[in-house]
Amino acid sequence: MQSHVPGRISVVVPVYNGARHLPDAVRSIQMQGHPDTEIILVDDGSSDDSWPVISGIAGAVAIRQQNQGPGAARNRGVEAASGEYLCFLDQDDLWCEGKTSLQLERLKSDPGLGYVLGHTRFTLLDGHVRPGWAKERYFEKPHPGYVVGVMMARRTAFDRVGPFSTGFASGVDDVEWFVRSQQLQVRREMLAETLLERRVHDSNFSGNTAQSNPELLSIIRRKLIAERLGKAG
Repeated sequence: MQSHVPGRISVVVPVYNGARHLPDAVRSIQMQGHPDTEIILVDDGSSDDSWPVISGIAGAVAIRQQNQGPGAARNRGVEAASGEYLCFLDQDDLWCEGKTSLQLERLKSDPGLGYVLGHTRFTLLDGHVRPGWAKERYFEKPHPGYVVGVMMARRTAFDRVGPFSTGFASGVDDVEWFVRSQQLQVRREMLAETLLERRVHDSNFSGNTAQSNPELLSIIRRKLIAERLGKAG
């Protein structure tokens, strides 16, 4: 079993045609100021200039693979990660100032916590029309963030839950991971602070609701079935 470096934060960023937004995302990681942060960028078969952008980011671990979806890209990054703590960030989102320090402090203060989350705020990028999936209420105030981009997890807790599912086409693999973590009773905590800015534009991966809605329903159904079977047992 691979040993992980105590105190190190490994950040996995799956990238698919993200050359336009990726530099800002990486800067938001670098500005956190944690002295031992490992940035792992996984190009998931991009057809734009993502790979040259990734290759030009000094100090980052650069990985390239054929297109397999965000779950597989995150898993590939986790395999390469050497840190005691795991974080993730989508290519078009930003971390807010102080994210990693707040979460790291909370995890260190309570060894029983498996992972911590935080609130997120939505921002519509200039020049973009609000897409139908991004309801007006999303932009009114920060919301509790049940998304992988706002999570910091102990590596031991992540490994207990297991890798992200690669069977989804729409990027809902993090939802399924959270469901599994709850079924395994991994303790988590939602911090009150806003730690993630979700940038909305005309090409968000999460905007493909025709794929994501059925997949989310399938996750819910499996969760309900598992709960019924558990009670019956």
